[in-house]
Amino acid sequence: MNRLVPLLALFAVACGGYPEVVAGEKGEVAEPVSCSLNVTLSGTLEGTIPEEASMGCAPLYSVDSGIDNVFLLANAVAQFQVVIDDVHEGETGSGFPASIYLYDMSSRRWRTPDGACQVDIAEHTFDFTEQTDAGEARAYVVAGTGYCSGEAKPTGQGAYGLVGISEFEFRLPSAWRD
Repeated sequence: MNRLVPLLALFAVACGGYPEVVAGEKGEVAEPVSCSLNVTLSGTLEGTIPEEASMGCAPLYSVDSGIDNVFLLANAVAQFQVVIDDVHEGETGSGFPASIYLYDMSSRRWRTPDGACQVDIAEHTFDFTEQTDAGEARAYVVAGTGYCSGEAKPTGQGAYGLVGISEFEFRLPSAWRD
């Protein structure tokens, strides 16, 4: 997967989502795409992130396949990153392989083992197109459910123990470009 992280898009989305162009008229902005996550963590990191929690989302551009999105949270789990491999633009379905990366407020990190998580994508709806210096960027809204059969393991300095991840529901923006 080849991904770019344009700084302005990252900040715009982290503050509430992509702007939506109204009625195809350039420059008119409507409500941003909201993101949500509903998950319970157990083990070294414990707690529930409810769907109504205050958060932002930071998607990375996808070129050929894959969705990579970071939920930015203001609690003990500072970031919940979902990487969904092998999904293409607009595609829905079940059993997409996924990885979860967790970061706490002190920068400790955990990651699920390869093959431990899957997501079912129920919605992958086109939202808007934007012309940039790098070409056309297409924004989508993605929603579904994720499942992990294995716990996240420590991957960074200072991290310890395992983190269990419950079945989770998500709604996030994704960005595609050629």
